[in-house]
Amino acid sequence: MSEYFQIYFIEQVYGKSYIVTQLAYMAAAILMLNDIKLSIKGTLKKAAETAVCAVVMFLLNSVIYMLIGSTSKDWLSLLVFLVCYAVFRSKYRLSTRIVMCSVYYSAAFLNVVISEPWGDFFNGLGYSSYGYLGITAILSILLFFFMAWFLKRFSTESFSYTPKSGVILMVAISALAGISQIAYALLAETLLKGTVAYNVIISLSFWLLELLGYYMFYMISREYVQNMELVAMQRKAEVDHEMYEATKNIYEEMSTIRHEIKNHDMYLKALLEKKEYDKLEDFLNNSFSQNAELYQYVNCGNTVVNTIANYEASSARSHGITLKTRIIIPERLPFKDAELCSLLFNLLNNAIEACDAGKFDRPVITLEMEAKGAYLFITVKNPVDDSMSVKERLKLESTKRNKKVHGYGTKVVDMIAQKYHGHVKYKVTDSVFTADVMLQMEKEAAIRQKGE
Repeated sequence: MSEYFQIYFIEQVYGKSYIVTQLAYMAAAILMLNDIKLSIKGTLKKAAETAVCAVVMFLLNSVIYMLIGSTSKDWLSLLVFLVCYAVFRSKYRLSTRIVMCSVYYSAAFLNVVISEPWGDFFNGLGYSSYGYLGITAILSILLFFFMAWFLKRFSTESFSYTPKSGVILMVAISALAGISQIAYALLAETLLKGTVAYNVIISLSFWLLELLGYYMFYMISREYVQNMELVAMQRKAEVDHEMYEATKNIYEEMSTIRHEIKNHDMYLKALLEKKEYDKLEDFLNNSFSQNAELYQYVNCGNTVVNTIANYEASSARSHGITLKTRIIIPERLPFKDAELCSLLFNLLNNAIEACDAGKFDRPVITLEMEAKGAYLFITVKNPVDDSMSVKERLKLESTKRNKKVHGYGTKVVDMIAQKYHGHVKYKVTDSVFTADVMLQMEKEAAIRQKGE
């Protein structure tokens, strides 16, 4: 370790510029991977964290030097630092951290290659340094902080959903940029000798491609989320109209029931007056069996869930389907009513649609909701058509007329689950399709309480 210290800091193989450049790399990464509070306390906290990271980086470089015996493995120490910090210190979503770190790490080496020609240019003009820092180091540091600002400014962390294909594409672009620099470093003295200018052009092209690709990834993610929100709003408008029609039907049914009750009362009175108790008992038994469904009512304590479950139960009955429920949840849930409504409507409507498509004899749908610890678990089960393959069953394609809207149903469910730090799982077992949804409650409750 003392030998490493002598080589780096006393003999100054890389000089003071190298030390400051590494510190800038770390500071920019820390700012990029965290939400910074603009206060004295927050600033001091991040300054102290940067100082600790600097010590850790020095120790890491020392260990690598002792193991490998080379001072040219700084790319390895920078990679280890960035990965460890992103894993253990950043609280961003995993996809956000992966994209940010891959782009930032590859751009760090592109920054050096892009800065070197400018350093040589200013050296030729007689401006070799500014204080302790060379021109190349100054430009590299500026590019570090610019890239960190750019990645943070157009971060997808605030979006409730990011397409996986975009994440994969950005990682692929960053990997190609890194591979190009590794290949050049290995072949610079042999096959690629005298091609420095070409490498600079290639590096600049990759640098601009990463910026453009990241910005497009941001725009696509934003548009995707906006489309999902629009679909959810359209679905809510449809649901509002359906509930309006259902309310009208219920009112008409209530009018009919009131008329029937009046007739029943008169008939019961007549049987009592004639003391025909056997007929009275038969009538009551038949009445209870015929109207059993009318007495089924979900009352779990949560108004939103009660409304949705009872509405869907009524809708299912009109299709000859029975909806069974098992709901154990608190009176208040830390989710937006519109999103909980959209989630349950999509799950239950998909189940009803599947039962209709399968032409089953007295199909049954089960809805289970239970709050366990910090999570809400939702399970919807329905029978599926045996004539379809498992792969076809899991496609979840809508058979409704408005496929453009209804085709987004499962995507909306996925988006809501991801927003609330949960997940969705679909499976088919013994001709029963199951949709399992898990939503985190503890964190959302804290966020909403803070907002209130």
